[in-house]
Amino acid sequence: MKWMEIIRLRVAVDQLERVGPQLDRLLAGLGEVTSLKKVTTYVGLSSPGDMGLTLHWDTDADPPTFGSPLAQSLVPTCRKFGLVDHSVWIEANHDSHQSKFEGRPSTGPDAGADDGPIDMKSPRGARGI
Repeated sequence: MKWMEIIRLRVAVDQLERVGPQLDRLLAGLGEVTSLKKVTTYVGLSSPGDMGLTLHWDTDADPPTFGSPLAQSLVPTCRKFGLVDHSVWIEANHDSHQSKFEGRPSTGPDAGADDGPIDMKSPRGARGI
């Protein structure tokens, strides 16, 4: 199954110089993890203190609900520098999870297009939006 983890870190701009070398050391040995296919780091375009790290996996089993042991070891280190958000994402079109999405109301741009007008007087609209 293809899945990924996103670790987002928000640090004070003056801490950025300290974070980079720490992350480099943590990421140095990741080539040995066989199911880890790709690691990408990002920096925020509009917020210079934002950093992101994605871990892309391809495993035979479902991903752990709270993330990989690798991410679980990275998160506490990142917390030393600032605020951290860690999430696990699965590929939406994967067969074993497709049934979880079937029958759910659409949330795309055409969602509810045939449901009639929205009642703007109601705080939630005619369709319970």
